[in-house]
Amino acid sequence: MYCRRLVQVALWLAFITGPGLTLLGQTSDAPSPCVDVGLVAAIHGDSLTVKNDDGTKVYRVDDKTEITRGVTVSLSKVRVGDSVMLWCAGDGSIATDILVNFTHWGGTVTAIYAHRFVIYGKGRVGEAPGHVTVLLDGKTNFDQCTIKDLRVGRGVEVSGSVMAAKRVQATMVHIY
Repeated sequence: MYCRRLVQVALWLAFITGPGLTLLGQTSDAPSPCVDVGLVAAIHGDSLTVKNDDGTKVYRVDDKTEITRGVTVSLSKVRVGDSVMLWCAGDGSIATDILVNFTHWGGTVTAIYAHRFVIYGKGRVGEAPGHVTVLLDGKTNFDQCTIKDLRVGRGVEVSGSVMAAKRVQATMVHIY
């Protein structure tokens, strides 16, 4: 599960940074993975429609599709208007993984609790919009650090799903 999530985050980073980034073992002429990012425009039975600047596309969801909204959920928990990032297989019509309301924010740790911590960002691009609670669970991966490295005043980058206003279920945490 952790490896799958790490691959997803690596693909997400490759997607947002463009064709200049290559992944381990990938050559510059290797085919791009089937990745799409956009807003859910419609949900009908076992499919969802994603809309972005390139137009709209319908993806089928089957029993092997993993949908993550902080935790693994069913398609019934996805709503029209949610932002999604998805990976697809085969001819590109079947979604294999869907991240719902995924975000990546940086900020400064202001408080630490048992299974969560709070960060503050000034709302600039890539920064948390003010104070944000970061939720931790057994699936949270710490990149080249551990939870013991968290300290008030340290900078962090958090990737995960937005659960509610200013609450993020962390998938990955990097402390610097």
